[in-house]
Amino acid sequence: MDKDIIKKFKTIISQQIMLQGQLKIMNAKMHDAINARNLTEIRTLSTEIDFVVEQMDSLERNRIDLLSPYVEDKNRLKHINSIIDEFPKEDIIIIKKLHNELKEKTNANVEQTKINELLLNEAVLDIHKNVEIIAEQINRPIRYGFGGKKQASLPMNLVNQKI
Repeated sequence: MDKDIIKKFKTIISQQIMLQGQLKIMNAKMHDAINARNLTEIRTLSTEIDFVVEQMDSLERNRIDLLSPYVEDKNRLKHINSIIDEFPKEDIIIIKKLHNELKEKTNANVEQTKINELLLNEAVLDIHKNVEIIAEQINRPIRYGFGGKKQASLPMNLVNQKI
């Protein structure tokens, strides 16, 4: 493998590390937006996160395309650990260091994404429960007030309802 390929490979991994750093910041902002129930911010961050993930996917494809001529077993290209031995000995330490940093940041982002997903699911369930309660109340006739006439209960009558 020539030095130019190795340099491009290191650049791709460095860019992936940088994007993982950006994703970490976005995940923290997403966590705050979810807790604050800020739908506008959640939508904005979702779009930004999707864009960063697309960039990471593109870099991953570039990495695989870059190394595919040098590795016979193409399945090994998906995992950096399995191809480190293909590099010259003097570059292995640097590549391992970059790879470990990428792995650490990726794992941290995966964990934060799981937490955010759980929080979002919880928020959606709360909204669903509230909508069910409102739907039940709208269709339930009330017998008090309005001159004794039966009228549909409106959401404003939910103030005293238990949730």
